Amino acid sequence: MNLNSRDHSLAPNVCNHTELGWPQRKFVFAFATVIVAAISFVSWHGLQPTPPIASNSADFPGFSAIRALDAARLVLGEEPRPVGSAANIAAVARLKNYFASLGYSPQEQIATVKVPGLGEVTLRNIFIRKEGRTNLPAILLVSHHDSVAVSPGGSDNGMGVAVCLDAARMLTLQEPPERPVIILVTDGEEAGLLGAKLFAQNHPWANDIGAVINIDNRGGDGPAQLFETGSDDLALINAIAPRITHPVMSSFFVEIYRRMPNGTDLSAFLARGNTGINIACTGAIERYHTPADTFHAVNLASLQHQGDMATQALGGLCAMPANTFPSESAVFIDVFGRFVLAWSASSGVVLSIAALLGIVGFGAHVARTRGQVNDASDGLFTRDYFKGALAVPVVMIASIALVMVVAWSMERAGLYGRQYASAMLEQQGVAPVAKPNGAALFAAAYWPPHGLALYIILACACVPMSWLGAKWFLCGGSPWKCWTGIWSAIGIINLAVSIFAPGAGAILLPIIFGAVIAVWLGAVIFGIQSGVTAFLAMGVPLMIAGAIYAPLEILSWPDLGLSMPIFRGILSGLYAVFFLMLFATPRVRQSMDAAARLKANAPQVAPITPTN
Repeated sequence: MNLNSRDHSLAPNVCNHTELGWPQRKFVFAFATVIVAAISFVSWHGLQPTPPIASNSADFPGFSAIRALDAARLVLGEEPRPVGSAANIAAVARLKNYFASLGYSPQEQIATVKVPGLGEVTLRNIFIRKEGRTNLPAILLVSHHDSVAVSPGGSDNGMGVAVCLDAARMLTLQEPPERPVIILVTDGEEAGLLGAKLFAQNHPWANDIGAVINIDNRGGDGPAQLFETGSDDLALINAIAPRITHPVMSSFFVEIYRRMPNGTDLSAFLARGNTGINIACTGAIERYHTPADTFHAVNLASLQHQGDMATQALGGLCAMPANTFPSESAVFIDVFGRFVLAWSASSGVVLSIAALLGIVGFGAHVARTRGQVNDASDGLFTRDYFKGALAVPVVMIASIALVMVVAWSMERAGLYGRQYASAMLEQQGVAPVAKPNGAALFAAAYWPPHGLALYIILACACVPMSWLGAKWFLCGGSPWKCWTGIWSAIGIINLAVSIFAPGAGAILLPIIFGAVIAVWLGAVIFGIQSGVTAFLAMGVPLMIAGAIYAPLEILSWPDLGLSMPIFRGILSGLYAVFFLMLFATPRVRQSMDAAARLKANAPQVAPITPTN
């Protein structure tokens, strides 16, 4: 026997602060800070628009933003093109000539309609058709050529027309596609989607359409985003996702957009039962529907990204086999703009149930493991479990309420909102009541110069709510039972989302699955007592959440600004829930005191006296 041996079982560990191995709070927060910063940078880099291709040759087989924008400027002109105006009519004539110069036989659809507030207006749609190798339903590429009365429409929708013009050129250099392709340039979109409705309801080619790609823009800057799809879109997403080299897309944004009152030309085709996608750039909203929206202001990198996405999606849809429309609804999200994860909505429900069972199963496994976990043998469903589960809805609702109250207070204080915008525009000599300035009023109201700072303040509402939630519900509890309760509640929320708003599952299901896989792998490899397992239980979900929410945050400011506080509140509420276990990590002093008490209460063992 080694007479100098000592019992180290009760010595406090610098990494593990309780009977379980649980990392110190300072290490957890340091890790979280580094991970969030690194993932945010990678996300920002992945959202940068594609640099424009230098080639301006007519024989270049790919999309060229430089060539496309030059063609659109030449065809559309630099003046505003409201429906029925002389500039609009002249642009239509040049459109016909441009398509004819490429060897097409452009068709013109003309109709006179009555528009409230405008009286009778004459619509002029221009479209061409490229026959395919089969008689499968055609793919429609559509944009609108008209603009509002006060804007030359460089981005809205000169960029969309540019994509259509260069796509038409590219088709002349390629073998005939598998499916026919129709390129439609509509009129009267700004007056109520008039040209798209005219084509969808009256032209025989509308009966040949299998899927639609609509190009429209609310700004001439930032990355191009796929923000809308038709229902039953899984086959469509599976067809285009492998083709798009720089995807920026999420079914979460699709779910949000479906609940907004906005509409584009795609709406006219979705209404008649077609499926399709919508691609837009949303940066520089301050130029939207204003005289500043010129061709000169268009970001060529944004146009390159949009053109690449549209033409690559066109190639993917043309290659789809027969009988693929419609299909199941899709849940999808891009990863750092490199590739797309997609699964069916029904699979999302099954995976959500599996993840929830995995969480509960892990908690039950911990509760059964006597000697490894310092808990009484009273099973999983104890007070600590239910406290962890209750913390989730309480903290989330409190965070949403706090964001809404703070946002309301900011607006009432004149920091943003329509009253703030009206006063600012009056100072600039712009009449806020004039109809053409409605977009300027909206942009000034919810994207003020100091708005990003306000947005960050609202985002940070999650921190005090998470800290208070951990203090009220989790202090002194069994860490693993609290963890299991928290993730069980998140799993139930995710299951409900997967059933009632499946597209939104893209921002929850990967995180929950990551948490389940991390804890089970940690338990199998390192054991439940190990601090590594606890670190994985907190760190892996945090990394996945960062990969999902960092680009979401980067895009949500130009997309929504301060116009939807409830959206901001939901995101902050989710962050508060994810941070709960970070704040629940035991403090060093408390854990060392606990270890000291255990040592003091340990039974005294008489020293062993060696015998001669």
